[in-house]
Amino acid sequence: MTDTSLSNAGPLKGWAFWFVNELVNLMAILPVMLSLPDLSGFRLNRRRAFKTYSIQPGKILPVCALLASFVLGIIIGGPGAPVFPIPALLWCALSYDIFITSLLTLFYSCWVLISMSMGYLPISIVNMNARPMLLSIRIGVSLLTLAPLTVACVMAAREELLRQLKYVAEHDQLTSLLNRRAFNERASSKLCALAEQRRPVAVLMLDIDKFKDVNDTYGHAGGDRVLVAFARIASAGLREVDTLGRIGGEEFAAILPGCSRKDAEMIAGRIRSKLASTPIAIGDDQQIKVTVSIGISLIHQAVPDIEALLLVADKALYRAKENGRNRVETDDLDDIKNKNDQVPT
Repeated sequence: MTDTSLSNAGPLKGWAFWFVNELVNLMAILPVMLSLPDLSGFRLNRRRAFKTYSIQPGKILPVCALLASFVLGIIIGGPGAPVFPIPALLWCALSYDIFITSLLTLFYSCWVLISMSMGYLPISIVNMNARPMLLSIRIGVSLLTLAPLTVACVMAAREELLRQLKYVAEHDQLTSLLNRRAFNERASSKLCALAEQRRPVAVLMLDIDKFKDVNDTYGHAGGDRVLVAFARIASAGLREVDTLGRIGGEEFAAILPGCSRKDAEMIAGRIRSKLASTPIAIGDDQQIKVTVSIGISLIHQAVPDIEALLLVADKALYRAKENGRNRVETDDLDDIKNKNDQVPT
């Protein structure tokens, strides 16, 4: 057996042996350390963390394939055995995030090197302990780990790009609120859940009063500042479970799940009074105050039809406009049903 200790090697060979060993360690361990999840995030949002790293039946298949390839490599052996797990590792890289893929890649590196050194992975090569053979095997293992790590990084970049594209597609560029399409989708989803639970819901239509005059007087830049300020005030006035969106130029809508008439009018009144009392800077040391009219549609058992609720809220909004603006008007769909003997569908 050839002595592979550094004391019996020349300076160049000793340096090469040391470099390869460190390369294997870095390729196996460093990705795990660099991709460690933020532990503070786990503490602040444990439910989301457990959901991200929970074991799901469909997600466990790549790991099962990886373990099966390990066993197959030990059973079959031969020079090709160390690369048996590579397809499974690539599957893992396509299915999991960088941290999980790094852990599995570390597991793969340890499995190959330990199995070879202990004879559990027979690859039919004479003099496995020869220094050139060890260098070749370790370099090969470190380079093989690049494939799943590269795929995992590409997938992570792709997922981030998709998240950004989805955000741009669903949000208004100026106010960062949901746009009309995204708001209708979110609201419809909430209404379906509320309808199954037989819970009440309120829908608000909010329209900034005399917004055209603001644009005509202060220009579109001034109007944009008013819209941004209103979006900030309205968002602060809603609850965490509520959803707010911009559905038109100066028109906004909000859905308030499980909200009674009293609570809905209190929330709408809070937004109205806060906006009316807040000076809005529109540039050049100028400040203006604007008001908002709000229409509320209320139903004691939600129906899965956001358009019907928006239509009723819109009628209440126009009544608020006709009655002098800067006010809140409410229509109860149950009262409308009793009067007209029909439910909006």
